[in-house]
Amino acid sequence: MSDSPLEFGVPSGEAERQRLAEILSESFNVPVELELAVFEKVGNEPLRVLRRQGEVLGGLLTIPMGQFWGGRSVRLHGVGSVGIAPHARGTGVATRLMSETLREARAQGHHLSALYPATQPLYRNVGYEQAGVRCELRVPLTALPSGSREPALRPFTPEDLPAVQALYREVARTRQGWLDRGPYAWSRVQNPRMKKATGYVLEEAGQLSGYVFLTKVARQDNPFFYDLHLTDLCARGESGWRRLLSFLGGYASMARDMVWNGGTNEPLLQLLREQSAVSTHVLFHWMLRVLDVPAALSARGYPRGLSDTLHLEVEDAILPDNAGRWVLEVSGGEARVQRGGEGHLRCEARALAALYSGLRSAPTLASVGSLQGTPEALETAEALFAGPQPSKPDMY
Repeated sequence: MSDSPLEFGVPSGEAERQRLAEILSESFNVPVELELAVFEKVGNEPLRVLRRQGEVLGGLLTIPMGQFWGGRSVRLHGVGSVGIAPHARGTGVATRLMSETLREARAQGHHLSALYPATQPLYRNVGYEQAGVRCELRVPLTALPSGSREPALRPFTPEDLPAVQALYREVARTRQGWLDRGPYAWSRVQNPRMKKATGYVLEEAGQLSGYVFLTKVARQDNPFFYDLHLTDLCARGESGWRRLLSFLGGYASMARDMVWNGGTNEPLLQLLREQSAVSTHVLFHWMLRVLDVPAALSARGYPRGLSDTLHLEVEDAILPDNAGRWVLEVSGGEARVQRGGEGHLRCEARALAALYSGLRSAPTLASVGSLQGTPEALETAEALFAGPQPSKPDMY
């Protein structure tokens, strides 16, 4: 490759957008028209390209939103559709693209970054680490609990969206790692790629208490039948969950399975009679990156009954403002972070991401050499970042 400097930025015109769409089409084996349709929907501003002497070598999509940690929404910079032209792969272009993206995201005030990796080494090299799961869950409709068909669900209308979003946020804040969705994530719920989801809402006592968005996918073993693929499902309380399940069970004459995404701690699994009815498959371990150490640590929530102090020392070659020693003081579910301390727990940025999410405990990370610390610091970190398994149903 040429030694000419690489330039990072927003696509400068239709020709660069077209070239980025072609690169992503080749990378992900999808039609160019589909990528261009996404560009049309999101606009030019979320797109980034890396070019050399006017030639686009790769690019990606940025998605501003939030993510719930300890019941609080933390500013999240989502990254999707990372693609590099075949002739530029293995030359450092992808690392440069991601490094520039991270620097820009931090400068914009984002605290965390997250993505779904096609390959882990690239993203680990720039500070990401596994932080949670996205599972596919499958249950035969005949295994769903039966119940009353009242109150009746009705079709979703655009006027229902604010109430649907409010209910989702109410539920999502209790689920470690779920997105505080922005417009892009909500568009994927209602319009998954190459499909349009049908929505239904449940109202009780004049208040929206549940909703579901679904698509129908023909079965490979017998195309005469289909499966229900849920792009979103939320309810308030046991009666709402049970009513949604009985509604979905009503499709059983022609549909076979209910399929949705999330984690292994999905609440509706508690309502199934037999655990053998559930098939769970891990689709991805999504990855997280801490962009701003003090902001990310202070923005999230912590166990309310715990008061403790952790002395951290962080290494971060790409975002040097993160590097050095920090003191994390937690009390009443809130945190205060300041420079200094004794560095009792030492780690690189990617190990901090795994610790932050709680997917891996401090002792577990220490056992494989990802971090080092005194026994007391390991115990403190394990307690501070303990919580439910982080998961995320949304794909981007």
